[in-house]
Amino acid sequence: MINFKITGPESSSIIIQKPLGKALPIQLGETLEALISDIQPSGAVTLNVKGSYITAKTQLQLEKDLTAMFKVIDTPVSGKELKLQFVGYKEQPEQTKQKPADTPLGRAMGDLSQALAKGGDKIAPKTIDNVLKSLPHDSSVLPKDVKQQLQTLLQESLKSTGQNIQTKLSGFFKNQVPESAAQHPMVQNLKTELMLNIEKLFPPQIKNALQDTGVALEAKLKAVADKLAASVEKDAITGRTDGQRPPDFSAPIKGDLKAGLLKLQELLTVQEKEITAKPSKLSEQTLSEIKASSKTVEGILKDIETFQALSKATDSFYTFLPLDWKGLREGEVAFKKGEEGQNGAPFSCRINLDLEGHGKLSTLILLHRGEFFVSFKAGDPEFKNVLDKNSDGLKNAFREKGLYLKGLTVLDFGDASFGPLENLEGFDKLLSVKA
Repeated sequence: MINFKITGPESSSIIIQKPLGKALPIQLGETLEALISDIQPSGAVTLNVKGSYITAKTQLQLEKDLTAMFKVIDTPVSGKELKLQFVGYKEQPEQTKQKPADTPLGRAMGDLSQALAKGGDKIAPKTIDNVLKSLPHDSSVLPKDVKQQLQTLLQESLKSTGQNIQTKLSGFFKNQVPESAAQHPMVQNLKTELMLNIEKLFPPQIKNALQDTGVALEAKLKAVADKLAASVEKDAITGRTDGQRPPDFSAPIKGDLKAGLLKLQELLTVQEKEITAKPSKLSEQTLSEIKASSKTVEGILKDIETFQALSKATDSFYTFLPLDWKGLREGEVAFKKGEEGQNGAPFSCRINLDLEGHGKLSTLILLHRGEFFVSFKAGDPEFKNVLDKNSDGLKNAFREKGLYLKGLTVLDFGDASFGPLENLEGFDKLLSVKA
């Protein structure tokens, strides 16, 4: 199974829509302090800058009542609209800071830590739900040590049951779905092509699988609601009365794993109530199967919400990829886009694998200005020799695809040449896959 983390290239700038009150004495390159006094449902924010209120539009998830720092990167004087770049939040005075343990998030993390100490099966879904609800909209306001501790707790929560979500899903749909629900169309749809085969893996499959793991369900629901509202508003403006059916915006939700599991959970609950209302000897086994299935579904949903909490904590998209790869014990892939420069943006990909019979293998691939650089680190000396002997084959494979492999190295696993890319959480803008 593969865990995925995506951090998008979201803009860090805001554009001023309208100033309220007196004109602001602002200079190009100046750094401003702005109190975030209001956040509107549309996403626009109201800022108090030098005693004046201005409304701005932005893609950033800012936190109300905090003081943010903005650098002026365009002004009306320079012939452009007033544009500010978000630099960060102003450090709060020590006496006004809350201790992490005194916050809702701190208490939720404490509950999760205690549950982990008791065992993975002791983590109640509500515990993860409390962590998810306690997270701020903008993860940058979290102290670095708190964020790191939270990531560790959530990742340990995923590992604590001793069974990853891929194994749970595969086992559940093969053996644990009760007969009373097995033939339901919704269950059949969930089972269809749930697992991806490493030998038949193509980009469209990966994209669809990642979109439907359930981690993005709430984002999909919001998108559907926004499209529906926009459609209703357009019809009201145009006065459309042609009787045509409105477009179906729910297609992205129909194949979503979390949406399907929530429906299955509801179906099992209804069946349990029906059997409990009219008990019989024959129904005892069915009731036991339904209860066991409900518990498994609850556990899978808890794992999905743990991925959602990881996503929110890291301002990323962190999910799993159900992948059938014989011989793979553990796997992780991370993609990073560097800062744009005069020669374009560099890209990097790091792949960590733990293979049966070959041990650990780390691969770092760099792409800049159309040139590739590849480095391998192998834990098994014999496997390292195999990689060395086949390096010419890799160069030829690049050449056949019209790609230029400028550098290729094979290192010992203890070599520290990969530098900061070894730290997955140190990535700035990344997409990460973990098995």
